[in-house]
Amino acid sequence: MTSIIKVNTIQKTDGTAFPVGKVLQVTTSFTCTSSVNTTNTSYTDTGYSVAITPSATTSKILLYFQSTIQSSGGRNSLTFNRSGYGDLHGDISSANNIVNYENTSPNGNSTANMMYIDSPNTTSAITYKVRFKTSGSNTIYLGGHDSSAQILFAMEIAQ
Repeated sequence: MTSIIKVNTIQKTDGTAFPVGKVLQVTTSFTCTSSVNTTNTSYTDTGYSVAITPSATTSKILLYFQSTIQSSGGRNSLTFNRSGYGDLHGDISSANNIVNYENTSPNGNSTANMMYIDSPNTTSAITYKVRFKTSGSNTIYLGGHDSSAQILFAMEIAQ
């Protein structure tokens, strides 16, 4: 036996439609400047940030960052940081980063893509930052060794 349910709309008890999965707002930061670099083995701010004010405490925030990345060698890591909370480490319980970049050919450019879904549970303004670190005596460059475009966006998604 096959069952079929057909409806025109599903509404909340107050008569409004469910906005689940809808993109409510997008804020972006697009930078095309000289590269930033670090030799720190602890997370350091890159200077790339984006601000957003969620419209509901149940909203999710989808974060995305893309940049050219280059290193003089070794293992390098990227993460997002939320104001008032700290670094966001994803679901990787044994690591404290979202992206690892292992450089086997020093000074070659690659593309770093980083994405994270955050549940900030607030309607207050939030600033998200991109942070990076190295694993040793090497240098990591975002924007390559020269410069290239970096994009960072925050997208509020209704739940």
